[in-house]
Amino acid sequence: MKNSISLLLILLIVISIPAHAIDFPTIKSFTPESEVAKYNPETLYEYINGGADVFLSFGFKELLTKDFSYQELQFSVDIYDMGSRVNGFGIYKVERPVDANFLKIGVEAVVSPPYQCLLLKDSYYVKINIFEGEFRQESGKDILRKVSAALPGSDKQPTEFSVLPVKNKIAYSEGYSREAFLGIDLLERCVYAKYKKDSASFRYFSIVSIKEEPSKITWQKISEKWKHAEAGKSTVLYKKIPYKGYTGIILSGDKILGVADCKNLEQVLDLLNVIVK
Repeated sequence: MKNSISLLLILLIVISIPAHAIDFPTIKSFTPESEVAKYNPETLYEYINGGADVFLSFGFKELLTKDFSYQELQFSVDIYDMGSRVNGFGIYKVERPVDANFLKIGVEAVVSPPYQCLLLKDSYYVKINIFEGEFRQESGKDILRKVSAALPGSDKQPTEFSVLPVKNKIAYSEGYSREAFLGIDLLERCVYAKYKKDSASFRYFSIVSIKEEPSKITWQKISEKWKHAEAGKSTVLYKKIPYKGYTGIILSGDKILGVADCKNLEQVLDLLNVIVK
């Protein structure tokens, strides 16, 4: 009987641990200088008061933070588990400096003097804050490589971006808007990238479907609000957004693909025709 109760307690503990949860990884050559501190969606405000809302909007699950020393530097390593690879990509792109030199460490990383490094790997967004020692570009790269090697998961871009065209895409312009892309409430969970063709600049995007709302349900909701046009044998839903130009979407198989920042409806139809051929 005692063995049965013990087994039941173990099972309850295991079930209660979120599938995404990880222990703080062992990072080669780093000397720990503190215990691990943990924060969840209810307590994140205690650590980044004023900045927590943005993380929560991207599906934040858990933060693990710990102080280390390495060579002459002392620093904190903050590991944000965002629950999915695309959520991690979204918050990384929000916080990444626009003019930074991007590094192919993990999915992507940046060294941002005078005191910070940022890293994206799998669903983990990592912030490294130097608080003692002389911080150099090369030492930042070294730290980023060691942290990336210690983290589990993929160093590839989220698969959701694979539906976007490669031709004419501006490098490192990809982004993810979890809520109200282009300021439109109906456009949720949108991956996008910037493009330039001749003198025209625009964005292609795709709405990421979820189990609770397949693409056809999303399409029907937008269909009731937006105007309709025809592009060959396909129906295009479009809307003119103040100060942002024309936006249009098309249902291609089980995916909703779209284009934004267009000058007129004709440009919308032409650019959508390109990606559904």
